[in-house]
Amino acid sequence: MKNAQTSNLEKQYREAMLKAIAAAQEVDQEFNTYLTHHKDEPQYTDCMCALAQKLAEAAAVLKAINNADAGEVGGDLVITKTTRRTAGGGTWVCGTLGGHRFEALVFPAHADHATWELGNNRISKLWVQRLADKKMVYHWDRGLDMPAENKTVQALMDFLCAGLAEHTYAK
Repeated sequence: MKNAQTSNLEKQYREAMLKAIAAAQEVDQEFNTYLTHHKDEPQYTDCMCALAQKLAEAAAVLKAINNADAGEVGGDLVITKTTRRTAGGGTWVCGTLGGHRFEALVFPAHADHATWELGNNRISKLWVQRLADKKMVYHWDRGLDMPAENKTVQALMDFLCAGLAEHTYAK
């Protein structure tokens, strides 16, 4: 008999596969429409970029589910962008982790008021969105606005809180 975690992972896997298939079909249809209207123009770059992006998102979701099944968190962390703020300090860090996209405002030092910081980790803002359905699953803006949707999201949050500031500022 399957346990609840296995059943949930199988459900997530099936949903991710359906989303991956739907995304690929959508891009394929767009690409074919483009070709029909522009068959004499060799400009396929936008269509190919859209296809690559949708397939990359689907792959990230499937990889996250696979990692969750193996009990791993963090092996697929990708920092996609860091932007140092000129006013107020801190660095915006954007990336993907476990089939989710995140944006975090991270500081080199602890906040003046401990309540402005997520735990004791120099993160003052953190937003997390599930890639599969674009749903926001966590939000902190100098205070909890939306708790982690489930244990999987909480595990991702714990991972980010444990080392994002150290990674960002190499401390």
